Amino acid sequence: MQLSGCPDRVVRHEPACCSRCAGGLAGAAEAGMIRRQVTEIPLVKAEVTEHRLIGRACGCGTVTWGEAPAGVTTPVQCGPRAAALGVYLWHGQFLSRDRARSAMADMFGCAPSPGALASMSTKVAGVIAPALDPVTGVLAAAGVAHFDETGFRVAGKLAWGALRVVREVRAGHRARQAGPGGNGGGRGAAGLRRGRLP
Repeated sequence: MQLSGCPDRVVRHEPACCSRCAGGLAGAAEAGMIRRQVTEIPLVKAEVTEHRLIGRACGCGTVTWGEAPAGVTTPVQCGPRAAALGVYLWHGQFLSRDRARSAMADMFGCAPSPGALASMSTKVAGVIAPALDPVTGVLAAAGVAHFDETGFRVAGKLAWGALRVVREVRAGHRARQAGPGGNGGGRGAAGLRRGRLP
């Protein structure tokens, strides 16, 4: 870690008296400063917002209900940041689904159900889908690319995470077996040369 040029908070610690003669230092000239910084993560707790849809009874006998904000469709759900964090822990950091949920509960007091976390992943996949073609194009057109495979367990069975990197661009997928034949073949270096990525 390095000293930050713009700390969020500065606390000055002034000496009250001289360390040699015990003379008072109020109003004395400042002779220097030593900087020591502590980087800390502030306490983060999940915030619950309750949307109350109010029904009003008209004189004609009709009850009209207020409308919930866009995306608020169930009695209990996670917001977009909580959903993104859950998906990141599960798929980005390769935690198991239960461990991702436990991590969220321990750190933020928010533990989505297994089904909710799976639903979040499906939604995030839909949001990022338009970026896959441009990323595939950059990787396929590159003269040199880095490839890596890592084994991990999915539902008690061995699966493989494949990663392809060209400078700032990377793409990954899960395969049933390692090597070029993983998840249907043509996904390794040869497949990349032909412009095919999962």
